[in-house]
Amino acid sequence: RAVRAAAASCGGGCTLRFANGTFLTGPFSLSDGSTVELDGTIVAAPMAWWVPAGWEGVRAFVWTSGASSLTLRGSGTIDGQGADWWAGQRPVRNDSKWRPYLLRIEHSTGVVVSGIRLLNSPNHNLMFDNCSRVRVLGLRVEAPHDSPNTDGINFGGGSDQLVADSHISNGDDCVTAITSTSTPP
Repeated sequence: RAVRAAAASCGGGCTLRFANGTFLTGPFSLSDGSTVELDGTIVAAPMAWWVPAGWEGVRAFVWTSGASSLTLRGSGTIDGQGADWWAGQRPVRNDSKWRPYLLRIEHSTGVVVSGIRLLNSPNHNLMFDNCSRVRVLGLRVEAPHDSPNTDGINFGGGSDQLVADSHISNGDDCVTAITSTSTPP
């Protein structure tokens, strides 16, 4: 609860620091202007917790929409605990049973993701939907080769997007770029 409460109270310009240690939490959103300094491990609540907690249908473990500045950096990990989700063979396109993305950023500009590790996402690892001025640097994405639909990085529309010095080993596409009919932010 502490992670979700801190993220909810973090207004523009706030820094969330996750020092060494492990932080188990449910899904949460990041505010415009937030900086996440991650040197510990954020662990997604197990799949069995999602329905009783009312999170069924939540599209991502960590997300934001409409940010004009957002930074996630450090040497830490976000662990999606995907194995239970994959074993359940839950349908991906049924909104009531959606396997969540690990990190989803929508309609945002000025986004930097640097140095962090994304581990065992239930679904896609990092989704950018209609984002511009995006920099992904030194990202590590890891999931077993047989994990279903665990795309590394997806760009759905947007512009001025860069991925550099990153390592992606997963069960599906490493990096995809999909056109969009929406107007970028």
